Parts: sequence; structure tokens; C-alpha cells
Amino acid sequence: MATPQAESRVVHHAEMPEEHPERHEHSDVSVRGIWITVGAVLVVTALVHVLLYFVFFAYEGAQKAEDEADRRSAITDVISGPPEEVPRLQGISGFNADTPAVDLIKMREQNKQFVDGYGKTADGRVHIPIDRAIELSLEHNLFPARGASTTAPATKPAGGSNAGR
Repeated sequence: MATPQAESRVVHHAEMPEEHPERHEHSDVSVRGIWITVGAVLVVTALVHVLLYFVFFAYEGAQKAEDEADRRSAITDVISGPPEEVPRLQGISGFNADTPAVDLIKMREQNKQFVDGYGKTADGRVHIPIDRAIELSLEHNLFPARGASTTAPATKPAGGSNAGR
């Protein structure tokens, strides 16, 4: 029979002996297997990098040989800059050493030659100096002035039937 003292005594967890003082179970996880797997992954990764290193150099050599074969020509490139239709950068020696101020002076000279000179454009139009064009238009009365009697003030406001309301 149990004594009253035995029944009233409570056993605490701290007083119980520990079964596994290592704090992990040896049978569930193989630490050695994990390290072998990690090592295998690292070795395979290193081998792939070395393989890719050699493959890239092999492709680079093949591409260089193909480029050299394609470049053989009797005509050498004389133009080292962009095509003529592309605007030039200002102030770059070797391409366009002119500053914006110099370019503006050149543009004004070209425009003055065009306005003050005779010539024919690429599309077949003929141009004459502006002063001569004004003289010819006045001689031939191309722009007649209206007389004062022909202009009458408007009696109705413009803008439709509801404009004056």
C-alpha cells in the first residue's frame, strides 16, 4: 500500500536523469552523409566551372577565326567615324572640332549664300536672291494691295447664329 508521504511527493523534471545529453539523436540524421553530399556538390560545381572555362575559350577562338575569315577584303575602311548623315558631335577633335559658335557662323554664311545667290536645288527647284524676288513680284504686281473701298466692316459677328446673343 502507498503511504501518504509517497503520494504527496511530486517528481520534477529537473530531478530526472537525461537519456540523451548530446541534445540530438544519432539514429535520425547521418552527419557524415550530409558532409559527403556537400563535398560532392562542391566538387561537381568546381568541375562544371572548369569545363565551362575551357568551353568558352574554345568558342572564343572559333569565333575569332571566323571573324578573321569574314574580314578579308581588298577595300579597307577609310571612314573611321559615323556616316555622313549622322549629326556630328561638337568640340570632338578628329570628328568635329568646331564649337557651337563656329557652327552657328558657318550656318549663317550658308543661309546667306542661299538667300543671296542663284541656284538649283536637288529636287529641281530654282532659287534667286530675295531682293531680286521682291523686285520681280512688285514689277509683275503679284501681290496687289487692296483698295480702301473694297473692305467693309462686318455687320454681323462671326461664329454662327448664336454668336451675337
